[in-house]
Amino acid sequence: MRYEANLMAQKIQGREEGEIKGRIIGRAEGRAEGLTNLILGFGESGLSDEIIFSQAKKRYGKYFTDEQIKQFMNEAKGTALQEA
Repeated sequence: MRYEANLMAQKIQGREEGEIKGRIIGRAEGRAEGLTNLILGFGESGLSDEIIFSQAKKRYGKYFTDEQIKQFMNEAKGTALQEA
């Protein structure tokens, strides 16, 4: 009986940990998608890279480094060129 209770407690703990990790991953993916959409939207508006970078850093700078934002900008440009 004690074994079964322990096993059930471990399953519950594992499920809770999985849900927490899933939420963290989901938020990170959402931020990445939001940053990409921001870059693409501003790029389509004809704004300069400096302004786009400044706005992206202002909104997402606490989640991404400058280098990561620049990488997103380069990837977004590649995506925009492929779609054209």
